[in-house]
Amino acid sequence: MNYDNFLTKPIMMMTGSEFLQLLKMASEGHNSDVKDFTEKRYVHGINGLANLLGCGRTKAQEIKNSGQIDQAIYQSGKTIVIDSEKALQLLKTNRI
Repeated sequence: MNYDNFLTKPIMMMTGSEFLQLLKMASEGHNSDVKDFTEKRYVHGINGLANLLGCGRTKAQEIKNSGQIDQAIYQSGKTIVIDSEKALQLLKTNRI
């Protein structure tokens, strides 16, 4: 069975059975690609943040400037690296 389709397909586009198969693969740990996919992931720049959040660059910039995810951002000059897991967790807990 080809698991690459599961790892590249957005969850919102999966059928229920596809999602359940992905969860089963992750819990069993049979595929090393699934393990790599669930490891800590970083995104780079405003475009990376926009892709992570599924929004536009303007909204991503507003979220970054709001300070809600400052603990997840590592910035040196113009280079921005964001811990995606931490950023999503901060946004979830800082929800108004």
